[in-house]
Amino acid sequence: MAHLNPVPLADVKDDDIRERFEHYRKTRGFTPNSIMTMVRRPNIVRAFMALNQAVLYEGTVPEETKMLVSLACSYAAGCLYCQSHMTNLASIYKAF
Repeated sequence: MAHLNPVPLADVKDDDIRERFEHYRKTRGFTPNSIMTMVRRPNIVRAFMALNQAVLYEGTVPEETKMLVSLACSYAAGCLYCQSHMTNLASIYKAF
């Protein structure tokens, strides 16, 4: 399997993406490597970030509940990467 290093923030050319990455760093304490790798394809990273926004932060289900469901799904899938990210978010949203 190929391995790509995350793109450093200084190398991100698109202002809208760089601003979103900064937002992640400020609110989560880091910018996820997954999106820092996807940024090689700007339209893909924009679509992924829009999906993340719609799933976790929009709609009528409380954000705390969404964080816990996402965390439970991460554990059920056995994805340590997802577990670490969702544990971080669930903690930020005081979901547990």
